[in-house]
Amino acid sequence: MSEAVRYIDSESLRVFVGELFAAGGMRLQEAEWYAETIVQANLWGIDSHGIIRVRLISTGSESTRLTVGRRSGLSGKPRR
Repeated sequence: MSEAVRYIDSESLRVFVGELFAAGGMRLQEAEWYAETIVQANLWGIDSHGIIRVRLISTGSESTRLTVGRRSGLSGKPRR
C-alpha cells in the first residue's frame, strides 16, 4: 500500500504553524517569526530544521526548548 503525497502551499503552512504556536502560548509576533523560519528551512531543503520540528517545539520535547517570551541573547557578533 503506497501513501499519497500531499502538497501544501508554503503560505498556508506558515499561517497554520504560526496559529499553532500562538495557541500554545507564544506571543503572536514570536509565533509568526518561528513559523516563517521553520517553513523557510523546508523551502531551502533543510528539512531537519523545518516543519518536522513543529511537534517537538510545540510539546516542549526539544532538548533546547524555546522559552516563550525570552530573547536568545544572541548579538550576531562572532565570539573571540
